Amino acid sequence: MILISLLLALAFDRMFLRNRYWQSPVFVNFCLRKMGISGADTQASRKIWLYLLIPAVLLGLTETYIFGGFLTFIVQTAVLFLALGCTNFRRIYKSWLQAAQREDREACDLYEKELHPGLLGKEDNEPEPDDGTRMQQLLLLANFRYYGAVMLFFIFFGAPGALFYMFVREAHHYYRGNHMEAALTTGQLLFALEWLPARAVTLGFLVVGHFSRATSVWLEKLTNVSEGTPAVLWSVARQAEIIEAGDSATCSRMTACAHVQAGVKLAKRNIIFILVITSVLTITGWVA
Repeated sequence: MILISLLLALAFDRMFLRNRYWQSPVFVNFCLRKMGISGADTQASRKIWLYLLIPAVLLGLTETYIFGGFLTFIVQTAVLFLALGCTNFRRIYKSWLQAAQREDREACDLYEKELHPGLLGKEDNEPEPDDGTRMQQLLLLANFRYYGAVMLFFIFFGAPGALFYMFVREAHHYYRGNHMEAALTTGQLLFALEWLPARAVTLGFLVVGHFSRATSVWLEKLTNVSEGTPAVLWSVARQAEIIEAGDSATCSRMTACAHVQAGVKLAKRNIIFILVITSVLTITGWVA
């Protein structure tokens, strides 16, 4: 069931254009408003993780005591489809590629700055466009948060696990983007939730990329308990794909485009690797 749900959700994500009601930021923000959670309330923000856990607990109880096998399969596939993918980030990436192919540096820079706040919660204050490094870092993080991490939570904790991660992810993006008090709590919670999945996903980078070159970096990050997800992903991916930094003053947009696409291809190969591992675990009976 887990493997079939993954394959169906990924296929639907590629085949269908989502309306606003099937986008996780819209869904989570709607639920937060309905639950009356104020991210600006200092006292409430300390207990925000309890509120974010409620939908996952309710889903788990409903699947266990109410739904049958087939209905559970339908619901978990729908939850996974909702948690996977982000239409806005994909749109920005496609627009960036088009701008890079026509050597439009200004447009590339604008698209990078548009993507930056949504993932990191702050404006991009770096100088003029570089060799594609910043865009690649952002896309690796987006791929992790909207595909890799969601898949791992779903594989090991089912639909409730994926739903909980989705709520924490989108709540943190919302609170941080609006400079609310709750962003501190959700940031700590997101860091804790992503610590192990980030190391697991980058282990996949070693397998589908250049293993010998990236191994030492991965081992270093494995023992570093304080390093954030973006830094871990970029450090390992850069070595796994052997992406050398260029001179930002002379690097063409086509070169930057090649750098970015190399990172995206690495992330896509890693998603396939996760599916292969899931298939093996399913065959051997470790995953239902």
